[in-house]
Amino acid sequence: MKNTNLSLLRVKVQPNAKRFEIVSWDPSENELRLRLKNPAQKGRANRELQTELEKAWNTRVKIERGHASNRKTIQIELSETELRTLLQPTAQKN
Repeated sequence: MKNTNLSLLRVKVQPNAKRFEIVSWDPSENELRLRLKNPAQKGRANRELQTELEKAWNTRVKIERGHASNRKTIQIELSETELRTLLQPTAQKN
């Protein structure tokens, strides 16, 4: 059965990194920090963001806002509870 719940998540990306990496998640800001291997040219970093998160979370990911910015809002086909469960291991330690 396919999950049709949708969640929004803010993402801050750093292109031109050595490798793709989920750096941290700040639950209070609902913001995920990522490093992307590809440069921010011709949509390459955006495609990497979408592809890598879809692979990691086994669900569809769509960039809603911020296509030309390092701060984006993405839509994920997961409920808020499912998303928080996935993100919890990467939460910042305060």
